[in-house]
Amino acid sequence: MSIEYISRYALLTNDAINAATMEINKINSIATNDRDFERVEGVKVWGLL
Repeated sequence: MSIEYISRYALLTNDAINAATMEINKINSIATNDRDFERVEGVKVWGLL
């Protein structure tokens, strides 16, 4: 599943693992300063600053 996120959204490996884990656990938001997650469909990004 992580490989799909790498190819579809051009995420780095760690980000792709996090995104896949979020999908499996039905988590649709993340608090981070990593703007790469904004490319992932269905994920709400909450900035930390």
